Amino acid sequence: MTKTSNNPAEYEAILAGLSLAREVGVKRLTCKTDSKLTVGNLNDKFQIKDPILLQYYHLVRAIIQSAFEQVRIEHIPKDRQHQGRYSLQIGQHQAKKPSPILTTANTIHAFHHTLVKI
Repeated sequence: MTKTSNNPAEYEAILAGLSLAREVGVKRLTCKTDSKLTVGNLNDKFQIKDPILLQYYHLVRAIIQSAFEQVRIEHIPKDRQHQGRYSLQIGQHQAKKPSPILTTANTIHAFHHTLVKI
């Protein structure tokens, strides 16, 4: 039996959120996830041993460096989550142009590739 994990999905959700934020012109944001491993990896606190996760790490880092002024990756305990598994908090004043998503609310939740505005 092969061992599987949710770790690639954790990175995919962050990539989806970063892509959305980049499209609407956000330059500063905070990504929150309940995955201590993903947060530790992206904040350079943990060594990445899995070659697949290392590829995801480099992809996320490249997008962050090329498209954003500041990105914080934070851990949120499972018992403190309100909606969705991953969230991106985006300040309205950070967008280059008005966006229906950013003017309606300043929080976007991503759950396994599905983005829902609240």
